[in-house]
This record gives sequence, structure tokens and C-alpha cells, in this order.
Amino acid sequence: MLRFMSSKAEHRLLRLRSQLKPHPRRPSHEAKTIEIAGVTSQLSVPKRPELVPRGYVAQLLQGKDAGEFAPETLQHLRWMLQKDILQQDIFLLGAPGPDRRRLALAFAELINREVEYVAINRDTTEADLKQRRELRGGAGVYEDAPPVRAALEGRLLILEGIEKAERNVLPTLNNLLENREMQLDDGRFLTARMVDAGGRLVRVHPDFRVVALGLPTPPWPGQSLDPPLRSRFQARVVPPPPSALAALRRAAPSLDQETARKLALVAEALRLFEAEHIGSSASSHGHLFPSFPHWALAQVAQLLDRYPASEPRAALLRRFPAIGLGSKWHDSAAVKVSLDLVNKHLSSSPTIAETKEATGLSGQATATPEGWVQSPALNELIQNMEQ
Repeated sequence: MLRFMSSKAEHRLLRLRSQLKPHPRRPSHEAKTIEIAGVTSQLSVPKRPELVPRGYVAQLLQGKDAGEFAPETLQHLRWMLQKDILQQDIFLLGAPGPDRRRLALAFAELINREVEYVAINRDTTEADLKQRRELRGGAGVYEDAPPVRAALEGRLLILEGIEKAERNVLPTLNNLLENREMQLDDGRFLTARMVDAGGRLVRVHPDFRVVALGLPTPPWPGQSLDPPLRSRFQARVVPPPPSALAALRRAAPSLDQETARKLALVAEALRLFEAEHIGSSASSHGHLFPSFPHWALAQVAQLLDRYPASEPRAALLRRFPAIGLGSKWHDSAAVKVSLDLVNKHLSSSPTIAETKEATGLSGQATATPEGWVQSPALNELIQNMEQ
């Protein structure tokens, strides 16, 4: 039976059809190449776009509307692109926090590379890095682990917490990193050589790369890498951003300037004391200075910007609980110094006149009887903010 539509209903249908357009695909590989500070490389064309990280590049940009990276971030990305062109694996070292992971994921987003991720801990076994026996449809099958999938598909493998692994686990990846070879439990053998399809020999994809994320040990707890495995990586240190005040202004432009100044002073003062304590003999005995989470400073600024009635001290201690609760890894005296420093600098801020008579002329941070932190670097910061 035929049904005819009225002209009015047909008009509504045509108008609705014109409005229902397919969702535009993300132009992930419209450009064939990418250039970072003079280094150019070919962009990847992913087979599974859902495995390509998204949104991490925007987090690293200087502000919501600015289309450029901070100079130190640009240098990190340029160095990583150089190592990718040279087919070398990367090891990013730095203080605890998400900075290294965000940098690795942003790099994968820039080059349009699929990512496999493994969080390593003390319970990680060889099966977590090679293959795991699973039941599927009533039969036992071997399921490839993320490192194997990354090697076969040419993805970027991110290994986080590499200093937490037991010594008998990471050598499993040693041959894969050095020669791109690995014997699998199902009888296959990964190799970098050209092989015939259908055999037991499987070729490792030439685009396979590894980015390891770790902490320097010491001063942080963990196991140092064996020299044979350590030599497989090209290492780079990812330090905190050089300007805490600039990061605060990018994160919360409308934040009260006096509050931003106090938070920046606390961050810089704690960083100076931490650097001095790590270099002292106390840190070699397993006692750590509470590491300030500089990556959380922007979150504190956004919280105070959204809720102006909030107390800066309470907001900071919520993101920096180490100085309020302490830990078995932290030196109790260092925790007390940190807490006194936060209480003093968030109650009122010193002027350049109050810190002009700096006693830390040797470059190290010291504290006056009034509780102010004094050092040439901090005095220069205060002077720049007062200009």
C-alpha cells in the first residue's frame, strides 16, 4: 500500500534532513608532516583513531586562546621528535606528578600516533608484558599484552613507574628494546627482520617506540635500572615550570593579584628548600623533603578564582597534604619547615625591602627569624613581581 505525504510534511522532512549532517571527522592527518622548532617529521595515519590521545595538546598551550607552547615545553617536544626520527626510545625523568605523562601523551597526539599504556608496580609480572593465558569460548587462548600489541602495530608504548618494577621483570623487555626481538609463549617470535607472512616469525613494526616515565632514585624510593636496560634509552629530565606566577596567571587570569603573588612565593620558596635538602646528606638516608606539587598550583588558583571566599592556606594544603599529614618517607623537621613556611607566606607577603638583606648569598635558601625565605633567586622573583 502506498502512502503519500502532504507537501507540508515533505517540506518539514527535507528541512530536518538538511539539518542532520554527519559529524565531521577530526582532521587528524590532513597535514602530511609536522614541524616543531625546525624539526620536521612525517605524520602517522592511525588504523584505530580511538587509541590516539586527544586534548593533551590543549592542556600544554599557554592559555585557552594562545596557540603556542611554553619555551621549555617546546624544547621537550622538539627533543622527543628528534629521537622519534632517529628511532630511539625515550626515558623521561622528573619529580612525582602528571607532567611527564601529559608530555608523552601530548607528543603522541601531535604526531598522531596510537598509544599503549602500562602502569608498572611491584605486582607487575612477565605475563603483563608479554602474553596472558585467557579463556575465550571455552578454550584457552593467548592474549597479547600492550607491549606486544604496540610492537606489532607500530604504536607508542608508555611505561609509567618503571622504577617500581622488580629486577626480574624489566629484563623481559631488554631484548625487545635493543634488538626488537622477543619470544612469545604461543610460539611466535618477534623480529625486526623482513619475514614471510604466515610463519612463526613476526616482524616488529618499524614505527614502534617506547617512552618510559620514571623518578630519579635516589632521592625518591625505588629501584635503579640495570645498566644494560638503562643504556637502551635516551633520557631527559622534565623539571618544574620555571615561573610559578606565569602558570598561575595562565590558569586563572582573574585571580586576585595579591593571592597569586602569595601562592607563587610559596611555590618558589618550597622549591628552593627542596633543592637544597635533596642535595644535602639528609636525603641520602631515605628522608625526603615534601615535594611540592607544582602541577597542582593551577588547580589551587582555579579553585580560589571560582570561590573567592576560600582560604588560600586551606586550598593549598588540600592539594599538598604531605606537610599536614606527613609520611614515613618524609623528614619530620622538613615537614615542619614546610608548614611554617606556608603559614607565614600565605598570611602576608614580604616586600623586596624586607628580603633585601639576604643572607643566602651563596645561592642557597635560608630563613630569617621572622620566617621569611631569603635567597637571591627569590629576591629577584619578588622584585620582578613588584615592577
